[in-house]
Amino acid sequence: MKARVRPEKEIFLLYGLEEETEKGKKLRELLSTMGIETVTVTDDMLSETVEFCAGLPGSTASGAPYGGESLPYEMMVMQITRPRLNEVLTALHKGGLLVERKAVITPTNRKWSFQHLYEQVCEEHEWMTAKAKPGQN
Repeated sequence: MKARVRPEKEIFLLYGLEEETEKGKKLRELLSTMGIETVTVTDDMLSETVEFCAGLPGSTASGAPYGGESLPYEMMVMQITRPRLNEVLTALHKGGLLVERKAVITPTNRKWSFQHLYEQVCEEHEWMTAKAKPGQN
């Protein structure tokens, strides 16, 4: 018999989607109604690991200050099960809450700095966008 692994808490890290913005407020309200915790990732958190930003057990602060500019795009990083992911993405679509850059927390990327994950997601987004254009391969 397989051992059941209890999933960690459902949590969404939100960058560039501050609570003061209309989109940020609507997004948080929707996720809250679904029982999902949200964390606003601020510029001073960009050097921290994804797992630290999410408050996952065993994570510690890097202590490395972020000295760069604000990042230009909003991003959503999710810790959630596959069935719930589909449910949430459908609800976001129905609510008109498009966030183009998104990722799921994995055993690998949870150790990356939030900035590194952001950069990887942006590279992938650019590649996918270019590939989707007619005549591009």
